Amino acid sequence: MSLKELAKEVVKEITSNKPERITSYGTPIYIGINEENKIMDSTLPYILDIASVAVIIIPFTYTVIENSDQSQYVFFIGTNGIPSDSIEKDGWKLKFDEPYTLGYKTKYREAIISNGQLELQLPTKPNITPLDIERIWKIFMKIRKDITIYELQYLADLYKNMNGCPYSYYPSVIKR
Repeated sequence: MSLKELAKEVVKEITSNKPERITSYGTPIYIGINEENKIMDSTLPYILDIASVAVIIIPFTYTVIENSDQSQYVFFIGTNGIPSDSIEKDGWKLKFDEPYTLGYKTKYREAIISNGQLELQLPTKPNITPLDIERIWKIFMKIRKDITIYELQYLADLYKNMNGCPYSYYPSVIKR
């Protein structure tokens, strides 16, 4: 099955099983990453025909009591062809934190890159954009198997200087 067909199946599966708090789904954003790590995005899945990795952002609106807000699901389809909420490279895993549906407001989201011992947390604004994915992917591609905590802190600073940090939330490195 092609990336395009897998992505369409993921969107169909997620949007057909609507939890109680979710009131509606928005138009999915399909992000294709090719072998040269060039990132393309569209609201149509056809760009995935020339991609080796797919990222799917599915926006949704949720309600808590009487207040509505928006958040997003983020899914990856890697070279193994298996849709997941994370993607792995050289022992490192990239994933986003769980979408918020309990609080009144989503203040920010976080991309989490970890190998079990070290963790890099990269905050984004509440509505993740293709530009956010591009910034985070650039950082993820720079991580090697034997990276040190100091090099990881350098990547956190690099992300901060990419203008990817919302408000007063800054990237952090955690040693587990």
